[in-house]
Amino acid sequence: MDAIGPINPPSENGNRFILTTIDYCTKWPIALALPNLLSQTIISFIVNEIVKNYGIPLKIISNRCSSFVGEVTTFIYAWFGIKHSPTTPYRPQSNCQVEMLNQ
Repeated sequence: MDAIGPINPPSENGNRFILTTIDYCTKWPIALALPNLLSQTIISFIVNEIVKNYGIPLKIISNRCSSFVGEVTTFIYAWFGIKHSPTTPYRPQSNCQVEMLNQ
């Protein structure tokens, strides 16, 4: 999971970021424009775009953005039984599939 942005100017709906994920087995990408990267927005994305459509993932790999590793988000990972693996800081190669998608 990774985010692109902030994008200026924002979209007509006020979205300034694009949150991207990719299924490591099928390589299926998911991208959604978002107004911000607050924990509530990330949790809504996980529940509404991933869990509801594809089921609960076994593992989520993300960078160490505060919204991805925050207390509330970490609680949601634990509640769903999702193993969260934050990547090594300043090493985008650790999350290469989604980084390639973002290019």
